[in-house]
Amino acid sequence: MRFDLIFSNVINSNVVVTIYRSTYEHYSLIEEFKLIRKNDNAELRLGTYFIDDGGVRGAVIKLQ
Repeated sequence: MRFDLIFSNVINSNVVVTIYRSTYEHYSLIEEFKLIRKNDNAELRLGTYFIDDGGVRGAVIKLQ
C-alpha cells in the first residue's frame, strides 16, 4: 500500500480533514479522513471516512 497526501485542512482545534490518494495492489483511489475531538482535552479520533470509489473527487485507477 501507498498513501500520498493530497490535501489537509485544520478547520479548528477540534477538526482536521485529510485527503489521500491511496494505492492498493489492484487499484488507486481517493480517501478522505475527518478527525474530530469533543473538546480540547480529548484525543483526535476518526469522525468520518469516505472512499471515493465512484471517482467523484479523483479517478479510480485500475492497476495491472
